[in-house]
Amino acid sequence: MPLLILISYIAAAFCGGLAVVLLSLKRQAFPWMIFACGMVLLSAEMVLAGSILSAGVSANVAPWQEVRLATHALIPGTWLVVSLCYSRGNYREFVRKWKTVVMCCFIVPVATFVVFNSSLVSTVLFSKTNHLLFIGLGAGGQLIHLYLILGSILVLMNFERTFRSAVGVMRWRIKYFVLGAALFFGATIYGSSQALLYAGIHPLSIKIEVLATLLMTLLIGYSFLRTKLGESEIYPSYEILQHSITFILAVAYLLSVGLFAKFVSDLGGSTRPSPLVSAMVAMGKALGLEIVAEGVETPDQAAQLRALGCDKAQGYLFARPLSPDAIDNHSPLSVHARPGDRPDGFPEKTGVGQTLLDTQGREDPSPGHLSANAGAD
Repeated sequence: MPLLILISYIAAAFCGGLAVVLLSLKRQAFPWMIFACGMVLLSAEMVLAGSILSAGVSANVAPWQEVRLATHALIPGTWLVVSLCYSRGNYREFVRKWKTVVMCCFIVPVATFVVFNSSLVSTVLFSKTNHLLFIGLGAGGQLIHLYLILGSILVLMNFERTFRSAVGVMRWRIKYFVLGAALFFGATIYGSSQALLYAGIHPLSIKIEVLATLLMTLLIGYSFLRTKLGESEIYPSYEILQHSITFILAVAYLLSVGLFAKFVSDLGGSTRPSPLVSAMVAMGKALGLEIVAEGVETPDQAAQLRALGCDKAQGYLFARPLSPDAIDNHSPLSVHARPGDRPDGFPEKTGVGQTLLDTQGREDPSPGHLSANAGAD
């Protein structure tokens, strides 16, 4: 069994174990019951992640991913309640003030699954030769990941409020718990932003979340051991939420992701190359690097890249997703091709962010061509 799959099941066991211990020792306390529910959801999510990573046939992946989306969508709402209760002496007041937001955190994902039930996972690409996997997301799956980002930010903002309100021994008691939560929800924000950027999920994002969940569980378990499950009473200030460092960092990160997406989209829709694209190609050439462009979908884009001195390109202009057996019969399309030269079946406009993860492209030896380098790094 591969190491990451084993780690996912170990993380699931640790999460479930923490939930059982807390339910047996703190069964009368509402905050700990909610925390146990959150850990059970994490345990289920890790089992599903391991199932996806171990699935060797594409047809088996889509159902697992849909169930994983459903499970993952319940985590932000549950952990928002945990973040409102954890180590707060006045947690009832916070839960009461946030009840509308908490209700929305459960209503939104349920409504999304009801309305977009048929468009959660759009496609699954899998290569048996190099074991690469890409899970394409439909409109429903992308909406769920947008919700995961927003929900994770709210959770982290509330944990930050509690931590910044604590001083002395109180901060010492809660720091590892808060750090563990920050690792998991930070990984969730990263994974969901990548899913939105590429309209799909790569196993690397799942692996990062698996490792983050294991570290989170270990840190929280260590926090409980060093404090002997002692409870703290912290009374957070409302001003901390208004000047949240979490919010600033999250906005900065999402803006940087958005700028990257804008940089990629600048390749199309204009008869002149984007200054950003020109600068990147010139920088790579100055460093003596081979320049490979991804997501090339039109002859105009290919012509722009060729004029800039780009060495290779990959995208729907050259081929749709192909099976490994079909690669030998594939001939790359010339960068001089006009829209009328497209082979039958090539779409005039394709979706953004779809990559050919299950093919290994060939370089066209003839001059004046860009190669269809569709393989993974």
